[in-house]
Amino acid sequence: MHVAELLHPAAARPLRFLGLTASGLALTVGAGTLPALAVTTTAGRPATAVTAAARPAVTSLTGTPVAVSTLSTTDAWAVENSSTVLHWNGAAWAQTKLPEYGTGSYLEAVDALSPTDAWAAGFYDTSSSQGHPLLEHWNGSTWTRTASTGATRGTPSQSVLTGTFLQGVSGTSASSAWAVGYDVIASGDVYSVSVILRWNGTTWTRVPSPDPGGGTNVYLNAVTSVSATDAWAVGYYTTPAGKTQALTAHWNGSAWKVVANPAHGDPDLLGVTADSSSDAWAVGSDGEKTMVLHWNGTSWTQVASPSPGDFDNALFGVSAVSPTQAWAAGSYEIQKPTGVAPVKTLLLRWNGSDWTQVTTPNPDRVSGLNGVSANSASSAWAVGSYQVRHSGGQIPGQTLMLRWNGTAWTRS
Repeated sequence: MHVAELLHPAAARPLRFLGLTASGLALTVGAGTLPALAVTTTAGRPATAVTAAARPAVTSLTGTPVAVSTLSTTDAWAVENSSTVLHWNGAAWAQTKLPEYGTGSYLEAVDALSPTDAWAAGFYDTSSSQGHPLLEHWNGSTWTRTASTGATRGTPSQSVLTGTFLQGVSGTSASSAWAVGYDVIASGDVYSVSVILRWNGTTWTRVPSPDPGGGTNVYLNAVTSVSATDAWAVGYYTTPAGKTQALTAHWNGSAWKVVANPAHGDPDLLGVTADSSSDAWAVGSDGEKTMVLHWNGTSWTQVASPSPGDFDNALFGVSAVSPTQAWAAGSYEIQKPTGVAPVKTLLLRWNGSDWTQVTTPNPDRVSGLNGVSANSASSAWAVGSYQVRHSGGQIPGQTLMLRWNGTAWTRS
């Protein structure tokens, strides 16, 4: 068994679109992703070193961006479900493949704090099927792997599959950042526990993290930081009775504590954002419909959100710049009697009172968005991929970059 197969159990999690083969959709579940598409990149070179002449047109890029972080109209980062990063310089996206570790590296999250300070997080596999946390740092010229301390809670052996999978990263300064995810431990039954790592400006160390409900499965999928004493992490857990519960955990400056939320159904929270201590959003799915929760500084409430699809309505990312401006990105599926059911991009906009669906490009029959990031009311990026129709064999996947200019979302 490949260590990546230990990611979210397939039975209950919302599907994230990754690719399409001649025989049907290739999907993954929750926030855990699997390698899907071949990538042609500039190996071993820092992203800013790729010349304008060497940059391929965005429409020719192959790969599946899973997260994006934007600083300004001329500076944004995205990561693919591989060891690939993409950088926007105001004119074009440059694609760079970072060094591989183990038998494969997979980046799942990115957060840019400044032009000289950004983090990417994920995991890498080893030949003994052990997953290890992967943290890469951008210093303004190069990406460098940064080690973390704190062993997996399980006790690995040759017959025990176990791994640490980072799914989210967020920071507020050069000396304060968080990375979250989970351990998957196969010792008899397969189970998982939450993982939270803290950056103090010098090292990443593991800190005590919530494992609520007495259950055997706890997953943290995303994290957002407001200050050194205020951060949120979200995901889900299962109770001993097998019931799924949404997980919202808060850092108060001294400890991570579970905070109650009203999510219902079969919930999984996949994205979180906060622009202040009294304005935070968490998004995901209740199993079939989109789910949006809001924090007002005192409690979480569930807010109505559009679910335009016949099924598999899910939001994978969210970004807020003010109490009256936020975006959530995902996908939904349309019922089709035969053949491949169309998958559509989904972008929702918060105007201070309601979430509404906005018109977005869908380059082909199967298109999806995995992340969104805004730096102002007139500047945002949403990332994902789409599949090109093909007569047979592997259907090529194309990178999908959508840009908000204050008026409309367009392909870049």
